[in-house]
Amino acid sequence: MSIEQSPKQSASSLEAPVSRQNETQLENSKDSKAAKFSFNFFGFKGIVGVAAAMITFGQFNDTKELLTALYENITTHFTHKVQYEQLDVLAIGRTIGFVENSFGPPEVIKASEEAEALIYQYYDIGKAVVCILNHNERIAGFVVIPLVEDFSPKIRYGDVNLGQASFDSASQDLSGVFFDANNVIYYAESTDLGKNFMFLQQITGYVEYGKLASKTFDTPSEALTNIELIQQINYHFEAGESDQLDIKIDRLRATKSANFFAYTELDASLISESLLTRFEFKSYFGKEND
Repeated sequence: MSIEQSPKQSASSLEAPVSRQNETQLENSKDSKAAKFSFNFFGFKGIVGVAAAMITFGQFNDTKELLTALYENITTHFTHKVQYEQLDVLAIGRTIGFVENSFGPPEVIKASEEAEALIYQYYDIGKAVVCILNHNERIAGFVVIPLVEDFSPKIRYGDVNLGQASFDSASQDLSGVFFDANNVIYYAESTDLGKNFMFLQQITGYVEYGKLASKTFDTPSEALTNIELIQQINYHFEAGESDQLDIKIDRLRATKSANFFAYTELDASLISESLLTRFEFKSYFGKEND
């Protein structure tokens, strides 16, 4: 198992007759309740989406298209079904063109400094940031980083959902460990899936700007945050304290869970390179953990 550190709101209204005033108040009350219900049910974006759809109803020749748009709008606000289905499109070997039928064009691209002809492409699907490793217009890997506390997709080729199990129970046969505590704080570990899965590398990890509410298995008196543990791991590595390094890695693996996952047919270390720094993440996506 290799261990690596990456470089990186009128007065006249008062004169109205009492009956009219009461009537006005009743109407206002009804309007207020209706507005509140609409907001709670659809959310602000939902109202805009439905209103726009109704205004342009004359442009829908097929009622099915309107119903589909409304269904997807509501589904997106109340479930993660749409985003989970988007993630199902991701697969090693598929063409970039095929995947972009679902994802659209990337918002950000960045060339790899470690692998020739490799481009990192970043997509914000609302509830997660997805990075695709584009190697000669073909998917050679992908990374999924949830941006919502309860967005917990299933990790491929297993029965565990992201963030629901400790590192050591989710992946046992490690082939590499990667971490940094400088321009981005993260920890990641890789597992070779073997010949039955075309020797793909599965990577699970924790990155500081991931929003998934990962579980902790510490006793309250011993609890350290993921960030604190990763900082300690990084410290012991830089100090050359291998015994303490092993102890802290074992503790993190036994007591913490992942908030992102990835797969690649390339070297697992490239997933570390694909992670945006905290400055890049805030600049491109305008989101950053406190």
